[in-house]
Amino acid sequence: MHRGLVLITLITTIIISVPGQAQEANRAGLVVQFPDGRVETSCLAFSEDEISGIDLLDRSNLPAIVDYSSGLGAKVCKIGDTGCDYPGEDCWCRCQGTPCAYWNYWLLKDNQWIYSPLGAGSRRLGNGDVDGWAWGDVQQPPQISLDEICPGEAKATPAFTSPLETPTPRPTAVPIPPPTATSPTSPLPPPPASPTTKVFIPGSTGRPPASKSSQPDVPPSPDRYVGFAGVLATLGLIVLTIWRRRKGV
Repeated sequence: MHRGLVLITLITTIIISVPGQAQEANRAGLVVQFPDGRVETSCLAFSEDEISGIDLLDRSNLPAIVDYSSGLGAKVCKIGDTGCDYPGEDCWCRCQGTPCAYWNYWLLKDNQWIYSPLGAGSRRLGNGDVDGWAWGDVQQPPQISLDEICPGEAKATPAFTSPLETPTPRPTAVPIPPPTATSPTSPLPPPPASPTTKVFIPGSTGRPPASKSSQPDVPPSPDRYVGFAGVLATLGLIVLTIWRRRKGV
């Protein structure tokens, strides 16, 4: 029971100690071009699945004035020091005739700027998206990728891994060099030759036939001499018995 409480406390401490890792799972980029040629960029990390274009602008480091009273969604009146000071003047005070200067809203798709068909309040950005603003009469911002806006940052935050689990290392493949003219083509010796098996066909005695050319001379078995000695001893006893009878012993 005590070990279970310690484990729960440890896991809770780890989860609480890394709030930034869980809260900044996505990122989006912002590019703003001013009429004097100055370009400002901002890299924003966010925890939501999606945010609006106005959210991206509001959370950047650039001050902005937005008009929500038109009934057509949010209109960007001023970014930084360029634009119109709403509500003291009309949000698009520089677009009353020709030329018409206002903040043009763009979306980066496949490394190309596309004029947004929606207002920034209706635009939904996800992980990896880039928005652009440019002041002028249909003025396009410079093409800048997300990697340039957020240099040195990972495109996605890795999933949380418990320190109690140690990942299993993957084996490293070791390349085998090709054979050269001075080295043998195979590092292994050739397999030994299979031993030759001799098959004996049993005869009437159940023993393999002897071959004078293939088998060495074998001396007579000692059992043969023992049997001969027994015969001589028996004959000797018979002769001794007959001699005693003749002598009357």
